[in-house]
Amino acid sequence: FWALALFMNSDYSKAGVPMMPVVAGRKSTRHQIFGYSLVLAAVAVAPFALGLAGTIYGAAAIVLSAVFCLLSWQVSRSQTTAPDDMAMEKRLFKFSIFYLFALFGAVVADRMILS
Repeated sequence: FWALALFMNSDYSKAGVPMMPVVAGRKSTRHQIFGYSLVLAAVAVAPFALGLAGTIYGAAAIVLSAVFCLLSWQVSRSQTTAPDDMAMEKRLFKFSIFYLFALFGAVVADRMILS
C-alpha cells in the first residue's frame, strides 16, 4: 500500500490521511518499501525452508519474492515525484496484488498436488 500511497500522495494529503509519504516523505517511504520487502521475502520462503510446505510453494515463493524485491529495489532507487511519472510504483502495487494471489494459489496447489 505504500507504493499506492506514493502515487496517490496528493489525495491522501488533501484528505488528511497520515500515510507514510505524507508523514515521513517519499524518500523514507521508498526505503521502507525495500526494507519491508526483504522481510516479506524471508517470511514467504520460511514455510518451505522449514519443511512446512512443498516444492511447488517453495519455487513460487522464491521466484515471486525475488521479483517483488527487485521491483521494490527499483522503487527505492527512483527519484520521481510527479504522479504521472510513477510507473515503477504502479507496477509494484499491481504486482503486490498478483503476488498475494499467486502465493496463496501456490499453497493450494502444493497441498492438492503433493498431498
